[in-house]
Amino acid sequence: MPTGNLVLSAAILFSGCSIKQSLVMFQHANVSCFSERTFHNIQQHYLVPAVERIWKAHQDALFDYIKRQNEAVVVGGDARCCSPGHTATYGSYSLTDLDLGQILNVQLIEKLEEEGVVISDLVTDNHPQIKAYMKKERTDINHWFDVWYVAKVSNHLYWCASLSDGDGELVSEKWLSVLNHITDVHGGHGQRFPKCLHGELEDRDWIKKGSLAFLEMEKVVKGKLLVNDTKKLSPAEQTSALESYHNVLCNFAPKALHFFYASRKARLYIAALHFNENSYRDQAVNKNGEPIYSISYPKGRNGAGIRKEVYTSLDVEEVVKVRLELAS
Repeated sequence: MPTGNLVLSAAILFSGCSIKQSLVMFQHANVSCFSERTFHNIQQHYLVPAVERIWKAHQDALFDYIKRQNEAVVVGGDARCCSPGHTATYGSYSLTDLDLGQILNVQLIEKLEEEGVVISDLVTDNHPQIKAYMKKERTDINHWFDVWYVAKVSNHLYWCASLSDGDGELVSEKWLSVLNHITDVHGGHGQRFPKCLHGELEDRDWIKKGSLAFLEMEKVVKGKLLVNDTKKLSPAEQTSALESYHNVLCNFAPKALHFFYASRKARLYIAALHFNENSYRDQAVNKNGEPIYSISYPKGRNGAGIRKEVYTSLDVEEVVKVRLELAS
């Protein structure tokens, strides 16, 4: 096999490119290239096995480090179901160590335990099947819900969860107090949380108790499933790191493109390697050693800018290891 075929095929896979789009690009540039079938043959026999070996070595090193700490880990989990079209056939479930900020696995929770990793807490969304499984089968693990997935009055809900130390009844009372608060009633909420903790508030338009707006709000806030879910909110860790990983994954395995199973799995591993390698990047500095920032303008801030840290360039050392594995 020509070395150029292997190198180019590896570059296409490791950069997250699609073979179809790459071949179209070469056509427009009038550059001769191998066929799509040749790429898939090279991917099947050389690239995917190399990626799997490097991922397994990386994962084993991560598990060994965790086991040496001799502490149970707090794990976050989130699913990624691909759509539209044929890619909906494949979904992935990712697990991350919420303290380390490292992707541990893109399979199932049982796999971690086979490797000797002891799990104390699991933070997920509030999907009914996950709730039922954890309640029935895994009572030994503290199961928490990510605040974002439970309700979109998120600032109040984050506050309820973060200052209640995992006390579900206290979280629930704080959550229900919002119904009094929006009607300018700031006391008499409940036995565990009798009054609001804020200071004097400026004059504003309050919702009238008994009005249509209040009744609709009350239906939502007092919903049985929602109130029960607030009692299981994670008091500290959330799964935002997994959202960041899924953004990286979209670069290597876009939802709109179809990949065969082996190719999709390899791209999941490459994305996890890339994410883990770059999860601890330092803030970039200029030639005078001063930290560099950028300004962004989120829609929700009505044109007001916010300062964001600029990080050092992405590292690709783990992908280089795959290339060296191919060469050996």
